[in-house]
Amino acid sequence: METPNTHRRSFKRFAYFGLTSVILASFAYGVYWASQPCTLSIHPGCGGIPDPLYVQSSAMNSATNMTLQICHGGQHSISLSSYYVKDSVGHLYSSLGWIGPTIPPMAQLNMTITIDGKDFTFQPKNTYTLGFHTSQNYNVDFTITT
Repeated sequence: METPNTHRRSFKRFAYFGLTSVILASFAYGVYWASQPCTLSIHPGCGGIPDPLYVQSSAMNSATNMTLQICHGGQHSISLSSYYVKDSVGHLYSSLGWIGPTIPPMAQLNMTITIDGKDFTFQPKNTYTLGFHTSQNYNVDFTITT
């Protein structure tokens, strides 16, 4: 005849075996997940960090027009989908309907942005914040001095 202690020991063995199995399966899944290459739809820019995008140079062409040399040092193409320009006193111009270029990995390109000149205009020797929204759903801000 079985005693209550026999049932407890059997239950404890089962619980320890189950817990050990869950821990080992979780560890194996973690090793598998960490070994997977970055994919744009799951891990944009690898590990949730956006691909590096920066302005190498800028040139004010007119009071409403500026050319930027954009460099992209990441592993995935980035498409720019809108931008805004803000001056040092807070005047803002945004271009939400703008569809910008797609920048391939490890590339640079020249891009011209235009503002309407109603809210403010580019002035020589002023500082502006230029923000882009990317197709990967990141906002990237740059500080530009004309």
